[in-house]
Amino acid sequence: MTVFGQNSSRKNDLYFEFLGNGIWSSISYERQLKNEPGWGLRVGVGYFSGDDKFRITVPVGVNYLFNLRNNKSFLDAGMGGTWSGAAGLKKDLPTGERDYDERIWSLVPSIGYRRHTKGNFMWRGSFTPLINKYRFIPSLGFSLGKRF
Repeated sequence: MTVFGQNSSRKNDLYFEFLGNGIWSSISYERQLKNEPGWGLRVGVGYFSGDDKFRITVPVGVNYLFNLRNNKSFLDAGMGGTWSGAAGLKKDLPTGERDYDERIWSLVPSIGYRRHTKGNFMWRGSFTPLINKYRFIPSLGFSLGKRF
């Protein structure tokens, strides 16, 4: 006898992230590589601003979901990189203003808790420090999204 069933596991997530991998805020897509939670890849686009600069960010990364309970609660551990590009005016030169353009890669490891709900929503809270050539910035990230 052969029985066919439909796997109820969702492999895709689309979520909004505040702080975290996108530095300030971002929209990201994540794909689990198998039908069950485990290895996943993510990519997104975000922004932040400050010091008369507007930055576009592109967070990318890999993560692993460690099942804590019934494929609904997970320890989410990952490693990512975030590219940011800035444009604006630099005002700290003695000669006055000039055009300003800068691109920075930052390393963003993460570890946190993720929950999948019955309505195919997901939420996550994680520790996501930002490490680049200028500094180390400890940060907490919060995500909310839809699974499909």
